[in-house]
Amino acid sequence: MLHASWRGLFNYEGTPESVIDTIINLIGKKGTLVMPCYGRNKFHFDVDKDVSAAGVLSETFRNYEGVRRSHGSHFACVVYGKNTEYIINEHEFSKYGFDEYSPYAKFVKLENSKIIMMGLGKKSEKLSLYHLP
Repeated sequence: MLHASWRGLFNYEGTPESVIDTIINLIGKKGTLVMPCYGRNKFHFDVDKDVSAAGVLSETFRNYEGVRRSHGSHFACVVYGKNTEYIINEHEFSKYGFDEYSPYAKFVKLENSKIIMMGLGKKSEKLSLYHLP
């Protein structure tokens, strides 16, 4: 799961696409990339059209071919890779953003799941997975 701030990567000379491409290449065909990609309004959410309120990188990733967005209106995620269906399946049944149907709960159950933090600083407090427990 990637939590990232494009503004926090101010010395990076590449593009948002080059960041995403690098991570996809690192995880390989057996991996799965998950990023928060919720909309601005949890009461009205268009899974296909709403721009990500989680930042430039998740919005860039949302528009990649083969990437799927979960259907939960609160704390949706975009996912690409081997475990996509498992992670996004049933999110529309979530009663809140981090219950057993959420992509976050399913992600942490995967073997070898890891969280990547990029550009968030040493004391980031705005990680969705903090809310899961």
